[in-house]
Amino acid sequence: MSNDFHPGNYRRLRRNYGRNATAQSKMTSKLTESAIEELAIERLQRLGYSYLHGSIIAFDGSSPERTSYTEVILNGRLRAAVDKINPHLPADVRATAIKEVQRIHSPELLVNNEAFHRMLTEGERVWLIDFDNPLNNDFLVVNQFTVLENHFNKRPDLILFVNGIPLVVIELKNAADENTTLHSAFQQLETYKATIPSLFTSNAFNVISDGFEAKAGSISAGFTRFMAWSSRIAMTSTINCSIPLRRPSSYYAKIRYKPRIGTI
Repeated sequence: MSNDFHPGNYRRLRRNYGRNATAQSKMTSKLTESAIEELAIERLQRLGYSYLHGSIIAFDGSSPERTSYTEVILNGRLRAAVDKINPHLPADVRATAIKEVQRIHSPELLVNNEAFHRMLTEGERVWLIDFDNPLNNDFLVVNQFTVLENHFNKRPDLILFVNGIPLVVIELKNAADENTTLHSAFQQLETYKATIPSLFTSNAFNVISDGFEAKAGSISAGFTRFMAWSSRIAMTSTINCSIPLRRPSSYYAKIRYKPRIGTI
């Protein structure tokens, strides 16, 4: 991809040419929403993410990883990760952890999200993410990931999966289009939360960007609570983002179980 798409280049062009409308028009004509999306994917790949188009892993795609458009967790990746990270646990315990992740369902988005995190912090630990060895995890960015729910058909711009779990939704807008803003991206996220809430059950945070500025916020945050992404937690430019792998009190499943006699 041409360096013309780099946000820093556009800033330098504006600084060097000031109010030169011709120069600015030449650059902004190249800065489309698809170019911003491609840039984001490229940056994430440099950080170690694999990339797949949503149509490829759809149930009717060339390499299906979903049984329907209603599934938002990539179950094959989740099972492989749980088995890899927790080889010391009985197979039925690992299977129970996965079922608990899949089973959360209520009409309220925040109730689901809270239940997910509560499940992650109660009982015996079955780790969903390896925080001791980040390279032991499966990082995937997917664009145009179709989700069907309640007769709504939506395709967020980018979704970041860690071990098959959708943790981050990124909505992009074109700053060169005066009719779109960061607030437009935020409103699009609000539409997703209202129409395809299952995508946000495991959500850690969301990102909105116009290619020059990026902000992050939780699923309950209003627009004014979305904050500029800090370079200290892996964003060195506006949409060069990754999920910081710290060992928090969440993102592991703790499943209550009583081993059968004769099992570990």
